[in-house]
Amino acid sequence: MIIAWQSMDDLFTDTDITEYHPIYAAIRDSEYLRGDKDRLEAMWGKYHPYADKHFLREIKTNFIQRYWEMATTLALLHSGCLLRSDDTGPDIVVIDGDDAPLLYVECVAPTGGNGTDKIEEPDKDVFWVPHGDIILRYLSAVREKQKRYRCWLENGLIDSSLPFVIALNSRDIPMAVSEANPPRLVQAFYGIGTAYVQLDARTLRVMEDGYTSKLTTHKRSGSEVSLGSFLTKELEDVSAVLYACLPQNWIPDDPREEMTIAHNFMARNPLPRGWIGRASEIWYTGSRVERTSYS
Repeated sequence: MIIAWQSMDDLFTDTDITEYHPIYAAIRDSEYLRGDKDRLEAMWGKYHPYADKHFLREIKTNFIQRYWEMATTLALLHSGCLLRSDDTGPDIVVIDGDDAPLLYVECVAPTGGNGTDKIEEPDKDVFWVPHGDIILRYLSAVREKQKRYRCWLENGLIDSSLPFVIALNSRDIPMAVSEANPPRLVQAFYGIGTAYVQLDARTLRVMEDGYTSKLTTHKRSGSEVSLGSFLTKELEDVSAVLYACLPQNWIPDDPREEMTIAHNFMARNPLPRGWIGRASEIWYTGSRVERTSYS
């Protein structure tokens, strides 16, 4: 079932909102960003049948989250998926030709958080990127969505035998546009740590290189948080994480080219490889983590 809540010409119309999201306002007002505005309006033309009744108002104030829902929906449509959207369960339901569900997708765009672990915007031109704190924001968002998944199960809203994908956009986390090596997605869900090189002390020839294993990290309070949960049953409800940090310097024509799918090795309902064409993929083979990149 598709519900068209609103007309197509409302994405950039004025409302009684007094404080717009800065990215939304910049795209709306800047002639320099006219191309991005045109691409957003084109996206809206395809997405509006799937949008809930709050979308048009909330994209003006909560731009990253609502943009991400739209971009994820269009990525699935570009990949040939049939979709259903309503207000009672996950954001997106991929269906077959008879309207039966095939898998579920829930979108999330975490912010810098609150309290002692909050990530603040830098106040200097040169700054240290708190990759560990950003990883904690990823983990917190995914674990909260797993809790929602289990609530939907208890209420009979979804089928426990179907894959469940969490679409995670880090763009609203301060400094998340600066990526780590290895990528934070790999560190968070596969327990891969920092890169190392072992040299021969006499010749300085490289004897060995690779990445360390890191299965725990710590909050600022000192409490321990586990990493590598795609190698254990901790997140077995989650088939994969569909990740991106969007938008950055522009609105992409095809968001799939900026996306990465991280497969859960221990998922109860695994997601097949190549599920979204053009997206990069990460998976665990049983002995090592591998990655394919779209080019």
